[in-house]
Amino acid sequence: MNGGTTKGSVLIVDDIPENLQVLGNVLLQKGLDIGFATNGEEALETVQYNKPDLILLDIMMPGMSGITVCQKLKSNPETQDIPVIFLTAKTQPEDIIKGFEVGAVDYVTKPFNSGELLARVMTQLELKKSRDLIAKQNEELMELNATKDKFFSIIAHDLRGPFSGLLGLTDLLSQEGESMNQEEIIDLIKKMHQTLKNQYILLENLLQWASIQTQRLLPQPIKVNLMRTTKEVASLLQANADKKEIEIINDILPEHNVFVDKQMITSVIHNLLTNAIKFTFEGGKITFKSEYSDNGILLKVIDTGVGISDEVKAKLFKIDKHHSSLGTKNEKGSGLGLILCKEMVEKNGGKIWAERNTNVNGTTFFVLLPEAN
Repeated sequence: MNGGTTKGSVLIVDDIPENLQVLGNVLLQKGLDIGFATNGEEALETVQYNKPDLILLDIMMPGMSGITVCQKLKSNPETQDIPVIFLTAKTQPEDIIKGFEVGAVDYVTKPFNSGELLARVMTQLELKKSRDLIAKQNEELMELNATKDKFFSIIAHDLRGPFSGLLGLTDLLSQEGESMNQEEIIDLIKKMHQTLKNQYILLENLLQWASIQTQRLLPQPIKVNLMRTTKEVASLLQANADKKEIEIINDILPEHNVFVDKQMITSVIHNLLTNAIKFTFEGGKITFKSEYSDNGILLKVIDTGVGISDEVKAKLFKIDKHHSSLGTKNEKGSGLGLILCKEMVEKNGGKIWAERNTNVNGTTFFVLLPEAN
């Protein structure tokens, strides 16, 4: 069985070769993908590496009976959902009841009536397709609900929390401002400015992420020069890097052009550089590099920061594993930036991942993007 047809795949299990041939010919007329097994052990081995949509299973076989095979299939979480139709020469009610008790969905008596066999097989394949669709929709619905819950959790915690501090600062300024000296007032204003700046970045990320989820923000790919774009982003964040005396090095090859949405990839690079600055120690370095890949252009953002543990790496890019850590100077973040990066990179046909540097401290973020022709 290759699973290549859309009509479904059927595994026929019977110890009599003539039965396999007859059944196979009948089902092949419907364009079904057919597999064969001549005993129970072979059938159980087959379904481990190639799961069919339906199994036609002979009850009376030497060695392991069809009843035992069905019991083993239904006791395994990997195969319990595969429908089984028993093939039987027995028509005694107790034998048929036993078949249903161990999990069969139907039975066909020998000798076979081709029309009846096809009708029963096609009915069960349609039911299986419907069940699979419902299961997939339920899984997607659960993911959407989890994403929605986490989204509102981020809003409740990260968007509301800092406003409490901001209200406290403005309250202090309004009540005691007249008794403060200029230096104290300026210090308060700086704190308020930084808080508002962080909130603005978070709000921008939230709005962008929401736009992507609702399909309002769709990529419009054009030819984008990576060196030019990384330089533009670095110039915007140079003041942040200077505060920590971090050197930003651009080793992007000038001929590397990618076919992406300019605004989205700029936002991705901005988030990655902001993240690198946050987790790089004072006096460290952040390096942009690029290289050709079989699947496009690979952008690397390499920092000399704290590095990334396996535990943290498993949580990156996942809103249901919302994670945010303090930077090397206790800088705060929402944890949404990298989630947004993954959404936008994948919308542009790319991939993103992170690895801990092996020879030096720090982390490297990899972004694989389609090359512009």
